[in-house]
Amino acid sequence: MHVPTVRDHFETVYSKVEGQKQLNYSHLALICTIFTLSVYFSTTIDQENRRDASNWGIIAQDALSASDCIKKPSMEALQSIILIGMHILPNVTGSAWMLRNLAGTEIQLARALGLDQIDSTAANRKRECYNVDPVELEVGRRVWWHLASTEWYIISHIRQGSAGLTALGLCVLFQAFHGLADLICSILSR
Repeated sequence: MHVPTVRDHFETVYSKVEGQKQLNYSHLALICTIFTLSVYFSTTIDQENRRDASNWGIIAQDALSASDCIKKPSMEALQSIILIGMHILPNVTGSAWMLRNLAGTEIQLARALGLDQIDSTAANRKRECYNVDPVELEVGRRVWWHLASTEWYIISHIRQGSAGLTALGLCVLFQAFHGLADLICSILSR
């Protein structure tokens, strides 16, 4: 997440709620997910905090549903789903099938957003013709690398194949990670 961008989303959502205007539900989902995590992992974990975290989580889920994020994916919806899948569900429900379902959804949304091709030759050529926000580009790279490295980590621990992401299928060329990518490829080929 890019803190100044999230802060801008928060201020926009707040002013739209205050003015009773149409919200960007993906932005609302991300903000409510952050609130959920903040309350849930606060220093005092009592019944009231758990209830508040649950309420924020329900609002986040409702906002994701209202955003129709499967048909109209956005970076904010993807980040919200990642946070829910990585930090909320394991601590609240621990439901393995739900976590696997969310992991598949995360990869599907990331691919729909083109994150698996973010640094491909074709994408680089296309960017030369358009003004691209460097912050959005970097956030996209980091989200993709988070998803890829999480899957690689899981694969390396269970030593089984995966139908999700594969090292050979990645078209992300990130110079700083070539050594890491080689290491991961060697682990996966064992």
